Amino acid sequence: MRLAIFTVFCIFFGCDRTTSSEINWSYYEEKYEILHPQISGDNTHLVFVRKLHSPDGHEAEMFSEDELKKYDERAKTNKRFEDPEIVLLNIKDKRIKKIDFGWNPSFSHDNEKIVYAHQAKPISGLRVLAATLAGNEIRQYDIGENRIQTLAQPDFGYFSGPVFNKDDKKVLFSIADAANGSYGSSIGVGEVDIATRKQKTIYEPSKEKGLYHLVEKFGIHNGRCIVMRKRLAHKGRFGNSYYHELVEATKNSAILYSWGKFATYDIETDFRIQPSGAIEVYHNRWKTISSSENVHTKTASTFGISSPDCTYIAVVKRQSVSILNSSSGESEAFWDTKNDKIQSVTWSPDSSQVLVVVTQYAGGLFGKFKHDKLLILKPTKHILDK
Repeated sequence: MRLAIFTVFCIFFGCDRTTSSEINWSYYEEKYEILHPQISGDNTHLVFVRKLHSPDGHEAEMFSEDELKKYDERAKTNKRFEDPEIVLLNIKDKRIKKIDFGWNPSFSHDNEKIVYAHQAKPISGLRVLAATLAGNEIRQYDIGENRIQTLAQPDFGYFSGPVFNKDDKKVLFSIADAANGSYGSSIGVGEVDIATRKQKTIYEPSKEKGLYHLVEKFGIHNGRCIVMRKRLAHKGRFGNSYYHELVEATKNSAILYSWGKFATYDIETDFRIQPSGAIEVYHNRWKTISSSENVHTKTASTFGISSPDCTYIAVVKRQSVSILNSSSGESEAFWDTKNDKIQSVTWSPDSSQVLVVVTQYAGGLFGKFKHDKLLILKPTKHILDK
């Protein structure tokens, strides 16, 4: 499974082939993974998850029995030696601070607090399954006061993916449980009032044909929660075919848009909310849900990660990131990892920067894990090289 940790900073130079060179930050720590990076709204701090890497699957076969035993012995003396850690980094002076064990950290809009899903039980040496995540709660870290508070606790399953609402007075989060065999998935959406600690479910988990509806993504539009979900289209123990729908988080789950019935990986779906308030969906191309007209005809066949202001689209392949202008479809930037594998791409809140996590291996893509590297790229009119 993928996660993260950091301490050592390196600098790489992005060569602008049309103007001048730029310096961008990068970070890595040997043998550590990086997950869920987020940058503060003022672009001064990073928060992410770090985790000591443990060989698994085909990689474990590259290690000797004595090497693998070292991991087992360490687990006996420290049950949390591989647990995911929430880490806060000051970009300017490179100071780093461990906050807690957990996942999915997110800054408040005023940059003063961080919410995250606390890893309640030791998970070192174990796979990330619904059973090992069970009981995970939502916590808040106050940066100035250096204080941790528990905001919401689950009655069943676990909570994940918390985010602040627009005025930082409430936190929304995913309600999750075992959904496909032993693996956990988001199945509902909850909300907690920070001042009163009153928590409620705003999108109820529900089952159909014996399996949960899956929540792929949620967002707030004009004060209401909207959910992109997958609803099982057949009977059976495991989900192979789903109805893909955008719904209101109301009692009757009114359908705002339907992509139709597809196998799990046979369709690319997404939604975003324009600064104007218009809701757009990706269905072969971006379009508003109230119109059959295409919004961005020049990017008709382009699926990617939309920036928060909908200005850019990051098109991610295994070893490259292309930044396209949403309106014109023109390439704004291109970055090639050369020999590294991209693990995640995340936009800054102001859409000015892109956080990219790449994995570096010893001896090529199928070699032993070396470390994850966190990079900050800027989508300006130049080509970025490592």
